[in-house]
Amino acid sequence: MRLSLPLLFSIVGLMSCQKKSLPVISERKTEPPKILSVYPPPGTVVPDTLQGKQVFINRCNYCHGLPEPMQFSIAKWEGILELMIPRAGIRQENAVHVRAYVLANAAK
Repeated sequence: MRLSLPLLFSIVGLMSCQKKSLPVISERKTEPPKILSVYPPPGTVVPDTLQGKQVFINRCNYCHGLPEPMQFSIAKWEGILELMIPRAGIRQENAVHVRAYVLANAAK
């Protein structure tokens, strides 16, 4: 038995339009990973603005133009640092210094 080409395409088309069943997760076997802070626990590292400035200049200038700390407010910098510290590969110990430098020089 020979099927015509349009009939074959129609059959394949109808088969591809059937709803696919998706797996349902009814219970979680493990807890979702906790989001870790980009900063070490409070009190473990004393912030140093001079060291923060060095890290800021070296790491932030590596990928894009170096922004001026006065360019943004403290609140805006907090959000920027949360995003950019992991992207820049800045270690937690140095993140404290960068944060101290940037926030000390941010727009008031």
